[in-house]
Amino acid sequence: MPLEPACPPPGGGTCYFEWFDSAGRRGIELSPEIGVCYNTSSASAVRGTNRTNRTVHLWPSSGCVGSAAALVSPGFSWNDPSHTYFSFKPIR
Repeated sequence: MPLEPACPPPGGGTCYFEWFDSAGRRGIELSPEIGVCYNTSSASAVRGTNRTNRTVHLWPSSGCVGSAAALVSPGFSWNDPSHTYFSFKPIR
């Protein structure tokens, strides 16, 4: 099955999914593909921004194992220091 980019973002511009760990280190995935699992840094993500045109699911484990624990709608950000996320996946 061919991959489909989760772009363009709401309002146009650069397409990306961005996250920050509890120490403030930034991670970014430019033009993420729908249905592909991406791991965050080893310190895990506690906040970020979804600048794609797809909902992104967040997992409390690496490799998108188990059930997604949260979702971030297109164009929205999240900030939840009490929960950490180790992987994410844009969905259809």
